[in-house]
Parts: sequence; C-alpha cells; structure tokens
Amino acid sequence: MGQGFAGMLLLGGITSLPEVAVSVTAALEGEAALAVNTLLGSVAAQVALLALADALIGRSALTSVVVDPVALLQGALNVILLALVAGAITAGDIAMAGFGLWNGVLLLGYFAAIAIVSGYEGRTP
Repeated sequence: MGQGFAGMLLLGGITSLPEVAVSVTAALEGEAALAVNTLLGSVAAQVALLALADALIGRSALTSVVVDPVALLQGALNVILLALVAGAITAGDIAMAGFGLWNGVLLLGYFAAIAIVSGYEGRTP
C-alpha cells in the first residue's frame, strides 16, 4: 500500500466518522433524508473550503501544486462516485435482497476506485 492510498484511507475515514455515525443512526431510525443529507452536506462543505483555498492562493489552481498524480486520480474518482450518488437520488431506487440496487452500484464503484488507485500507485508517470 502506497503513501497516497494509505493517506486517502486514513484521512477520509477519520474525517468522515462523525457524519457516518449520524447517518447510520438516522438510517436506523428510518430518517433516510437526514442520513443522505448529512453525508452530502459534509462533502459540499469540503468542496466549499477547497474553493475558498483555491481563491486565496490566487496565482494558480490547487491542482497545480499537487505533486502526486495519484491524488488527482483520487479526486477525479471521487467526483465520479458523487455523480453516481446524484444519479441515484434523482432516479430513485429499487429494493433488492433487503437493500437498494444503487447501494450495490455505489459499493462496486467504491471498490473499483480503490482497485484503480492501488493499481496505479507506485508507477512512475
């Protein structure tokens, strides 16, 4: 496991723990809207902070100071997963075997993103 991949897992996991706790509790209580909005609100706040940092740096975009292309790949795959979430919310869901079909699609997308990043990491561009 490379440094970028380990950093993605640790930072993403640690910073998401409060939202995950609220979302799991809300889902167990049957409050689906609160569960989804908590996670998406967290992502929106992080994107707003990145946009603010990008505006304050001024001279060039934040992506121009990222040394490791794996970090850019992680960001791009995150955008794709968020687009899938938006599609799931817009299209609605179909229950299959006790969980939603979109849940399976998103889970497979998540594991595919991890496989792509871990397969790319360590290669020289």
